[in-house]
Amino acid sequence: MSDISTQVGDDPSGDPNIKQLRERAKRTEDAEAALQAANRKVAILESGLDVESPIGQLFVKGYDGEFTAEALKAEAEKYGVPIKGAAPATETVVEEPTEPTGTAERTALSDGAPADTGEDLDPRETSRKNFDTALAAGAPRDVAAGAMLNELANAAHRGDERVIVKDR
Repeated sequence: MSDISTQVGDDPSGDPNIKQLRERAKRTEDAEAALQAANRKVAILESGLDVESPIGQLFVKGYDGEFTAEALKAEAEKYGVPIKGAAPATETVVEEPTEPTGTAERTALSDGAPADTGEDLDPRETSRKNFDTALAAGAPRDVAAGAMLNELANAAHRGDERVIVKDR
């Protein structure tokens, strides 16, 4: 709402009409804010949101959409906010496939990998041995190189400093 004093001008004599208009404008603003807060509470109650749960409280605090019971309920369901009287949401269980999903090439690479013996072997040496073993087994050179790079990448993923190149 615009400031009335800029439109009418400040009257140093304290004109009672201006004073009454300002007071009335302030009361109107306060009444509008109270009405908006009451409408918000009614919409929340009508939507059935569980505002006593932590997630319900967080949802209501952060919601800035349309404050109707239907809009609140639809948005709450999208985020899994509990609604009073509704059945709790059930999680969909996805079964893992029982057949192997890797390609034949990945399987062939992993077949030649050494077992974890618990020893702290240098991944550079282990990768070179994987390369030589794959070549000796008749694998093409690019497949053997893939086995070598796979070992080095796994070591880097584990955080092995011996294969991680530091910035200079």
